[in-house]
Amino acid sequence: MLLIEAARQAFLAVTEKFYYHDELPSSHYFVINSINTTYTAFVFALETTIEYAVLEHLDTKGRQRFRTQIDFKQNDVTCTSIEADFTVFDAKKINQKEYELVNQAINTVRESLIAGSQHIKAG
Repeated sequence: MLLIEAARQAFLAVTEKFYYHDELPSSHYFVINSINTTYTAFVFALETTIEYAVLEHLDTKGRQRFRTQIDFKQNDVTCTSIEADFTVFDAKKINQKEYELVNQAINTVRESLIAGSQHIKAG
């Protein structure tokens, strides 16, 4: 879990530094699409090198999608490889979308509870 969190912190930092360096960090919202982790050797609490590569970068209106590979190496041996696929949204746009989705979820749960209580009363 520590390496997965380190990979997450790496893609946040690298993306902010090299793709959004002229903007405020709080103006972006990162959404993880997938994280695939492969362990090939034990990792010890020793010096570790992190190699970061952007495998794919798609820039579309209001969002940028990245597919990255983050390798953790000790003594020139890759111990863990993490492929992280994430999308960066403009915070203003994602906040509105998140608000709409949470309201939909609340309404669905509310309707389900009402239907369930009517079924209990009828039964």
